[in-house]
Amino acid sequence: MAGDVQRLEEMGLNGKIWVAFLLFFGNLGTLHERPAMIDITCIPALATLDLGAFAPKPTSIEGAQMEAAVSLWTSADGRVDIGVWECTPGRFTADRTASSEFCHFISGEIEMTHADGRKQRLGVGDAINLPLGW
Repeated sequence: MAGDVQRLEEMGLNGKIWVAFLLFFGNLGTLHERPAMIDITCIPALATLDLGAFAPKPTSIEGAQMEAAVSLWTSADGRVDIGVWECTPGRFTADRTASSEFCHFISGEIEMTHADGRKQRLGVGDAINLPLGW
């Protein structure tokens, strides 16, 4: 539901959670609208990227979490951002009233608590789509 705040409880393998994000907000067009030659960005070894310094997670509610992230590509209009995020174990809130998110887990695992109280575990190789307003 729009505006619902989701809680994620993180139980990282080796104390780490790695998530690759793809944020899609609009129509990316169809294949026939694309130019014949495009510049392709390749980003190998996501799990070993340097994410920079860790900082306290502002929405942490348990575990004094620390997080780090790096943006790997942003569309010219700023509506699509692809990057990697890591967070230490704990619980936090998230309000995505104005955004959507796609997450693919490349390390670690989470237990997500849905708005209805249902819990779900996700880990390496899993992906979730969090629609606008999650």
